[in-house]
Amino acid sequence: MKKIISSIALMSVVAVSNAQTTALDFNRMDCNGNMRHLFTDLDSGKVVILEYFMGPNCTACEDAAKEIEGLKNSLLTKYPGKIMSYAMGFQNSYSCATIKTWVSNLGISAIPMDSAATQVAYYGGFAMPTIAVVAGTGHKILYMANASNAGYSKGDTSKIRTEINKFLNPTGITGKESKLANVSIFPNPVSDFLNIEFYVKETTDITIQIVDITGSIEWEEVNNKVPIGDFRKRIPISQFVPGSYISNVKENNNITSRHTIIVTK
Repeated sequence: MKKIISSIALMSVVAVSNAQTTALDFNRMDCNGNMRHLFTDLDSGKVVILEYFMGPNCTACEDAAKEIEGLKNSLLTKYPGKIMSYAMGFQNSYSCATIKTWVSNLGISAIPMDSAATQVAYYGGFAMPTIAVVAGTGHKILYMANASNAGYSKGDTSKIRTEINKFLNPTGITGKESKLANVSIFPNPVSDFLNIEFYVKETTDITIQIVDITGSIEWEEVNNKVPIGDFRKRIPISQFVPGSYISNVKENNNITSRHTIIVTK
């Protein structure tokens, strides 16, 4: 009988949580000693990605964190300063030391924070990883992956990108069709030279950038009136500090971005 009651109670929590349409506020210290108020972040026009993980041996959680990091950094090139993320252990027993180590080992820029059990329950958790994307002065939930759909999967990345674009670019106005094709940025990780290759369909101006996880441009090259044909660029990476970066190829308002990890040789 005890098992049945427990199951019913869990189902009740999930059912209520899945009905949520607005974010659950928090106003407390993060694991770096800084005060964080979610609704202040949202009221400033930011999109906030909330990542709840089970660790330290949850492969699905690690894969999700890396995927979200790449998505976030890609979108930050289009919407500088408009997207941020938090990484939180799904149980209150997770210490800040554990959470900070998890974030550091993955090389992600999510802000570490502890004591997330109430939030996980609110967003319908108990399937890891649970991820919620919230935004705006209405504190709206743009996306939520939880127990009802077995948690986040990589296929959800495009859904999140779509929802964030719809929120930050409600008019839907984008650049003209790209004049580039078959953009390839490799290898990843890279220890000597980063190769960037693509085909130019029509003469155009092209900017290549390497951006760090804070959005700062660490390297940039502007190529004016690049002619039709194959384009190849080799960038020596010895000038960069090892870590996570975003490599951008920009043509007018079109941007192709790739998450790039630079390691020592």
